[in-house]
Amino acid sequence: MYKYEKTNRRCNVICARNFFSRFGNYVFLKKIYYRHGKKPNTNAVKFLLICLILMTSIVAVSIVLSAAEKGDNALGLSDYDNFIWPVVMQNPEDFDESRPAEVSTMVSAAVWKASAEKKDDRNRINDDGQLVLSFDEVSEACEILFGRSFEKSDLIGVNEDFFKFDENKSCFFVESVSGVDNYIPHTVNAYRKGDDIILRVGYVIPSERFEPDMSGIRENNISKYKIYHLKTDKTTGRKYVSAVE
Repeated sequence: MYKYEKTNRRCNVICARNFFSRFGNYVFLKKIYYRHGKKPNTNAVKFLLICLILMTSIVAVSIVLSAAEKGDNALGLSDYDNFIWPVVMQNPEDFDESRPAEVSTMVSAAVWKASAEKKDDRNRINDDGQLVLSFDEVSEACEILFGRSFEKSDLIGVNEDFFKFDENKSCFFVESVSGVDNYIPHTVNAYRKGDDIILRVGYVIPSERFEPDMSGIRENNISKYKIYHLKTDKTTGRKYVSAVE
């Protein structure tokens, strides 16, 4: 488990601004600049210049660190939600690359992802009202989500209530269903750890899924939290879910 702490870097700038605010008084500056009202106080001028340089440095560092922090979350939390949604819906057991997710979890998540992408194509709906997906389409969706796929032989006994796999036609037949009974993700924060992106994800209670403002979800709307690891595929350059804990 990784601990995430977000530092409020603005406080440094605010403190610096409050410290130097008294120099805004012209009379005070005049008293410092002139010693005994006759000769310029060069030491005081040097001190003021050093203070101004330090304040400028603090502001510059704060801006750079803030930009770096935003860069770690370049996609935006809602984009992470959209990506991991099919996985969260399966409420998977913890897994990592040495102990991969169950095939049934990967297949179900891949079917959800492919279905969401193809659901508006009316040419894919058969006479029974089912959405037809090829094996290759679901396999590719699994590769995108988990960085690995599955074989047709792995699908024996994997059929879920909402889809069936026809080995002869090499197609998935997906029923028209709703996901109202499944958790949805609410990513609380995201940060980098080496080349990985670490997400702290809240599992939103299904009955609260239609909150008008997901960013305003109350703590008691979240059933539990999980940590999702996103790793970069060196071949494709895409992120995939490498672990859940």
